[in-house]
Amino acid sequence: MTASSPPPCSVLIADADDLLRLGLSALLTEQPDFAVEAAAPGRATWLARRLQPQLIVVDPRRRDSLDLALIHELAAAAPYSRLCLHTAVFDPALVPDALLAGAHAYLLKGRLTGACLRQTLALVAQTAVVILDQAIIDFFRGQPPGTLAVRIPGDQAQRVTERERTVLALLAAGLTEKDIGARLGIRRTTVGSYARNLHTKLGADNAVQLGIRALEHGLILPPESLARTASTNADGWTNKC
Repeated sequence: MTASSPPPCSVLIADADDLLRLGLSALLTEQPDFAVEAAAPGRATWLARRLQPQLIVVDPRRRDSLDLALIHELAAAAPYSRLCLHTAVFDPALVPDALLAGAHAYLLKGRLTGACLRQTLALVAQTAVVILDQAIIDFFRGQPPGTLAVRIPGDQAQRVTERERTVLALLAAGLTEKDIGARLGIRRTTVGSYARNLHTKLGADNAVQLGIRALEHGLILPPESLARTASTNADGWTNKC
């Protein structure tokens, strides 16, 4: 790493599965972009509070369900950390709850190749949008209208304009409002207006809620697509998915 290079992303890995925990730690430390501060089977909240890492990768599995209390605790202990759930548990009823509890990403184990998983975790750490596993997106897209746990009053999502959809897609790809303005040839303040309109129309108070609402209407790209989009906009990004 040269003097001008950004510091590596500090990571906490909390997973009771020894093989997966050690494997993920080795996968991330292969690249200078990551610095694994701790990889432990437990004490996730204590470690998060002590280390304040940029990224927390945790399997909050409790038997065959998710430990929502642990997600809440981690979000409170490290409020500026990006929290990624990496688990084999997929309960559709708990996805909105997990995101509202503080998760920024929900990935299923065994779904991504090593290189693509590493890129996806880098994207989770760098962006302010919710990233979901393709299998989760496919499930919700296949559900009949009106059956999801989170709904938008008045169905204002149908009023999202094409330009707002474009802005939402670029936000999901990790671009800043300044970058989006440059790409679309509009002012940064105009991009900000589009973003505020999206929050209003989708009934979202923050980026996490915006991701949940976008999920309902199929507006969030899968991690593989996000990585490909980001590869065209981030210096030094190499897509290997």
